[in-house]
Amino acid sequence: MFFSLEKNSKCWGIWQENLKKTLSKGKIFGSEGLAINIAVYHDNVDVEFLPLKCNWITSHLLPKYDDKINSFVEPYLPNEKIGIMHLAAGIWQGNKDMRLNKDIKINISTLDGKEIKKSLRFSII
Repeated sequence: MFFSLEKNSKCWGIWQENLKKTLSKGKIFGSEGLAINIAVYHDNVDVEFLPLKCNWITSHLLPKYDDKINSFVEPYLPNEKIGIMHLAAGIWQGNKDMRLNKDIKINISTLDGKEIKKSLRFSII
């Protein structure tokens, strides 16, 4: 999950209060996301939901690769370029997680139907 706020947004205070509550339960992992979800769905702060290409969750559906622009794209038409790749649940190969191991590459389909080995991690081409 990605979220951003203007520096003077009233949501910051609401999010901080919710974060204090979530952290008080002793489970740190996911607290930030839970706090923003409470702010959005319970406290009804104003939000703008961005399209999936702004935060592509790889555990649901792998992207495709566009050789012409050297970028990952959505796997369905019109194959929009993906801005942020989110390895939320990891991409596992054997007992190794791509989030922790930069050497892991998986089979990815290209737009012209080829299969290539790629990492979903950020890299400079």
